[in-house]
Order: sequence, then structure tokens, then C-alpha cells
Amino acid sequence: SRSQSDFSLRSGEPATWNAKNQGQGRAKQAPCRSGVKCVKKVKGRRGRPDRIELIVTIDLTAYQLNTEKVAEYKEVFQLFDKDEDGVLSFTELRVVMRSLGQLPTEKKLLSMVRSVSEDKLFDTIEFNEFLQMMSRQEDEEVNEEALMEAFKVFDKDDDGLLSVEELRKIMSSLGDRMVKKEVDVMVKQADA
Repeated sequence: SRSQSDFSLRSGEPATWNAKNQGQGRAKQAPCRSGVKCVKKVKGRRGRPDRIELIVTIDLTAYQLNTEKVAEYKEVFQLFDKDEDGVLSFTELRVVMRSLGQLPTEKKLLSMVRSVSEDKLFDTIEFNEFLQMMSRQEDEEVNEEALMEAFKVFDKDDDGLLSVEELRKIMSSLGDRMVKKEVDVMVKQADA
């Protein structure tokens, strides 16, 4: 059994387990959580080793994930799930994100994990939580790209900036029309 002092908890960081107290001399990632529902052990046939199968338990349409994307995520997840328990430690997840070409800061990644993970102590993530997180990440990227494209449409000078006049014209003609005074207040707040 591990005492509270065996764990390192710093605000805003994933927990690590101090193996020193177990005679191993160095800190390593916290032990994995139990009760993971997304893993099925499959007995190897004809002398092949046993393997794990990751089971999808979420509604893929709700997260706008297709089977090809899930297969890609499953392959990467299994590649970095070294102990084959269906759970990635925070450290393993950072490597996975890099391999997918995404470089969130540690703080951003921790926030992403905590938004989907049931493990609030060690910040581990199981496969279905990983799928949810990646779906949200793709939504953010799409929204950012759409915003940049919309911005380019309104940037008549093509200088990467919107003048107050360009903004005033946009805000007074689209959607919920704003009067000049409302636009001036908005610009003043943005400049503050």
C-alpha cells in the first residue's frame, strides 16, 4: 500500500509516484487506474502472443468520428500503450500528441485530459476518453481555421489587420446589427 507521501501532487501538474519508497530509486509515472472498460484481452492463436483489443463504447456520430479516424487513433494509442492496459499515462499521451503532429503546451494538454478523464488524480486517459479529447481538438482546429478564413474575407487591405472602419462596416451590416456607438465601445474594450 502506498502512503500519501509516495505521491507527488503539484497544482496544475499530473501526479507522479515516488518509487524510491519501493526500493527502486527513481520517480516514475503513477500506477494506472483499474476498471477500464475499453479493453478486451484476446487469446493468441496458433502460438501467437495474447493481445488486447480496444473497444469503442462511445457514440462515434456524436463526436463526429469516422471508422478510418478511429482506426488511426487506435493504432497510435496501442503503439504507445506499452503495458497494454488500455490507459495512457500523461507522459505517454504527450508522446502520442507529438506523433500526431500536435504540440499543445503541458498546461493545455493537462486541461484537455482533465476535461474528459475520469482519473482526476493521475491524469491518465483511456481509449474512449482519448477519442473524445481528439474529437474536441479537431473541432477547435476547424473553428480556428474557419475564423482565419473569415478574417481574410474581411481584411480588404490584405495586411493581416482589420481597421476600425472595416470592423464598423462588418458589425453594422451582418447578423445582429450594431450601432456606431456599440462598435466604438467594442473597439475600445479590445484595445484596452
